[in-house]
Amino acid sequence: MNCRSTQDSSKKCIVKIYKGASITTFRKITDNVLIKAESNETLASYYRDHKDEYMCSNCYNMIVVNRMSAFKEHAIEWERGLKRHRKDNILSMPESISPWPVWKEKSEAERKELD
Repeated sequence: MNCRSTQDSSKKCIVKIYKGASITTFRKITDNVLIKAESNETLASYYRDHKDEYMCSNCYNMIVVNRMSAFKEHAIEWERGLKRHRKDNILSMPESISPWPVWKEKSEAERKELD
């Protein structure tokens, strides 16, 4: 397996539900880790964004080895949140155009504040 364990106090676990226990052993997030997490249904999509970074051995064991239900729920909730954010960010044409006239009338200082 390509998943190497390493000790380094400067590394941080990328798992968002990590509880912060004093773990100093980390596992690199490889393609193999992502594939196993996906097959276990414990893959939160943001793990892909952190490929080649690290998660603590504790999280690795709960995600890849033990298929903990809390991590399955986390993966499901994360996906729901992404879908919700995508839906919230989609504006209709009138909604996306209407702020423009108001922004155009603002002074330069007010526009910088809004940006």
